[in-house]
Amino acid sequence: MYTLSSLLPDCVGKFISNQDGEVQLDKLLDGRVYAKVWHTVLNQWLIPHYQQGKNINLAPLGIIIQSNESNAHFIFSHSFISNFKITIDDPSDDMYDSHYSTTSINFHTLAKLAGIKTEIFRTAYNHIFMQLGVALKTEPLVSIDFTIGNLTAQ
Repeated sequence: MYTLSSLLPDCVGKFISNQDGEVQLDKLLDGRVYAKVWHTVLNQWLIPHYQQGKNINLAPLGIIIQSNESNAHFIFSHSFISNFKITIDDPSDDMYDSHYSTTSINFHTLAKLAGIKTEIFRTAYNHIFMQLGVALKTEPLVSIDFTIGNLTAQ
């Protein structure tokens, strides 16, 4: 089973390139950076917003929708499903951009809380969700713990 303990290490070694497409080896991210980003996103943003009953935008992955009964459910982003060619059981569950009102992530604030430069925080965040897309497409069973619930796919 592919879990968070595989996801974050699989992100290590992703390259950052400049505007000219040149790889900047001095900006390779290590596992500590990915772990900081993941834990900051969960503990400083996702969980507090979930506890406040807000819909949460986990772009590019999808959104967490809060219902009136204090239950929540996850809806994949249509573009995420398309980009990674992921098959879902009920295609009516995928969302279209701006279909729901959500709280978007503030990378600058979260980067400050994590003690990381905003550019590095955003890059690590993007790598994590790109790697998750690859895992959802290629791994037979995926279960990622988001603390408020698991994203499970097979």
